[in-house]
Parts: sequence; C-alpha cells; structure tokens
Amino acid sequence: MPRLRRAGVLLLVCAAAVVLAWLRAPQDPDFPPGSTRSTAPDGAGALFLWVEALERRPLRLERLTALAPGTPDTVLVLQPLLPIDAEARRALDAVAGQGGTLIVAGDTPAMQSYVQTLGVEARATPRQERATVPHGGPTVPVQARLRLSAQGSTPLLLALDGDVLALRRPYLAGEVAVISSLVPFTNDGLRDVDTARFVHDLLFGFPSGAAERGVTVAFDETHYALQTTGGESVPSFGQLLRGTAPGRAILYAGLLTFTFLLLAGQRPGPPLPPAAATAPNRTMAEQVQALAGLYRRAGQFDYLRNHFALQARHKVAQAAGVEAGAVDVADPEVTARLIARGVPPDRASTATAMLRQIETSRSEGQLLEAVNHMEALLADLSASGSATLTRR
Repeated sequence: MPRLRRAGVLLLVCAAAVVLAWLRAPQDPDFPPGSTRSTAPDGAGALFLWVEALERRPLRLERLTALAPGTPDTVLVLQPLLPIDAEARRALDAVAGQGGTLIVAGDTPAMQSYVQTLGVEARATPRQERATVPHGGPTVPVQARLRLSAQGSTPLLLALDGDVLALRRPYLAGEVAVISSLVPFTNDGLRDVDTARFVHDLLFGFPSGAAERGVTVAFDETHYALQTTGGESVPSFGQLLRGTAPGRAILYAGLLTFTFLLLAGQRPGPPLPPAAATAPNRTMAEQVQALAGLYRRAGQFDYLRNHFALQARHKVAQAAGVEAGAVDVADPEVTARLIARGVPPDRASTATAMLRQIETSRSEGQLLEAVNHMEALLADLSASGSATLTRR
C-alpha cells in the first residue's frame, strides 16, 4: 500500500505539471532575435512593416538558393544563428554582383565567419552601449562587443573610444555594410528617432538610386532554424521543449518528479559498490539501523525485535549454563547462575536487564539502545576475560 500511495501521489504531481504547462504555453511561436516574424523587443517585425509602409517591396527569403531571377536590391542578414554555407554565399554574392547591397548585422559566430569572406575583420572589444555617426551625426544605442576593420571601408558608427562598430565597403559590383550590433534594427531599437534615421539612411541612402520606390528589400530567414524542402521553418528541439505545451509539460513533470523523489528520501547519486568479501563486517549498531529501516518500511518491527531478543537470550543462556529456551528474564536464578560462573554481580544484573529491555522494546530507539548496551557489555567482558559471556 505505501508503494501504491507513493505512485498515486507521483501520478497526481505529473498530471498537475501537464495541466500547468498546457495553460502557460505561449500562444505565439518563440522566434529568434532578428526574425521579421517576431514582435518581441529583439525581433525585426517593425522594420519589415516599415519598409512596406515606405512603398518598398519587403521580401522574406526562405531559401537563399531561390534568389534568381528577380534578385533583390538589398538583402539584410540579421543575427544569423546557423553557419552561412558556400551555396548561400553564392546566392548573396549574386545580389552584390548585380549592384545590390548586403547588410549584415549582429555578433554571432556565424556572422563573424561570414563577414570574413566579405573582407571584413571582426575582433572582440569591451562592450559598447552607444555609438556616434561620424562627422557630427547623432548618437544611437547599441550593444556591441565587436570592432570592425576592412580595407577601403567607410565608418558608419564609431564608439566613444574610436573603435569602428559599423562600416561599409565596395564588394563586387555593389556594396556591403556590416554592423556589429542588432539593436538598431530591432523593434525596441527603432523607437529611438536617431536610430530610425540611421537605419533609413543605411537602407535607402546608398547606393545611389536605392531610395526609389519599388525596390525590393529582402530579409534572410534561412539561418534561424532548419528548413524543410518546402521552405517551411522547422523549430529546433529547444524551441519545442520550451515553447510548446507538451515540451513544458515534460520539463515541469521531470522537475517535480525529481523534487518528489528527493523529498521522499531517495538517495541521489551513483550507486555504491558492493563490499568486498574481505571487508570488515558492520557493527551490531549499524546492522540494527539498517535492518530497522528495512523492517520499518515493511511493517515488521516485531520480527526485528524477536530476532535480536533471541540472539541476546542465547548468549545469556550460554553464560548461565542453561538451555536458551529455559531462560526466564524474570527469574532471579538466572542472575545467580551468571554470578556463580564468574560474571561480576553488576554485569550479571545488567545483562538480564538489557535482555528484558530488548524483549519489551516499543520503538526502534529503545531497541537500538538496548542492543548497544548489550554489545558494550559483551565487549567489556571479552576484554577482561570474565566468565564465558562472550560474542558468538
């Protein structure tokens, strides 16, 4: 029954975790930073809508290999998470090869690796909170940890210590702009007027003619998650685990199950190796504690008490020179027999008293105390060589 009760409690805990996870599951998908589908502060949904409101043609690139024909005039690669492979680089080079503009922003390892192929070097620098547009321009908020350098480049943003945080340079037949921070392109960053003006000039101020209406501005959506053959985004395992009701249910149930088992007294950690055959035996007190725990769980305290009472009765009977079944702890003759066989009177009376306490114990504590006293008495008599009351 205790085992069934414990299983029932654990089942109720897991059911509660499933219900809680289902109720708290977000209604909207959890998109990564820089995605034009994200309305979170670090998303780029506002930038996509802004480009559309300016009568440009915003486009989400689900497959970079499908750019031609109709190559966009400008392509933004914002905070890529997955590496940009050779096939994707060829597709992006096709944009610059036809006079278009590539804009790469962020600070991920995938971004740093890609800009190196564009002739831009990105190195770590102390975190910068704000940057200034050169030649007396406004100051815009950034969260940059990379400084940039490239031959023949023009700085677009400078840190307070002079590090270049954004630059542009010619690339193939077009241009490339690299910004070491995603913040100016995010929903939260565009709330700042100076930041919005900087992004507008970056998108439509160069190359010449890009400010005309009708130009196509494409946003790369291929380097946030794995893609299916149909171009649909497949969420990662972490997104499924944290952003869906079943995933949250698994997390909650696992956490609550571990907590339940910990509070129930289960021992966490690796299993203990078995004792070798030559290892010393446990003391009687350790055996009592171990057996007491086992029999307590099984509800067999009476059996445990009778077991140790039988051992003590046998030792007292052996010392008194009578059969074990004939020992009566209430009989004063037992004490007299022990004294007659050389056991000191105080120890003889203590032996019978401990036997009586073992047989009448009502709890594990009383039983353990009586067995410990009997064990100490046996050890004392064995050391002094008194009579025959020794350990078996």
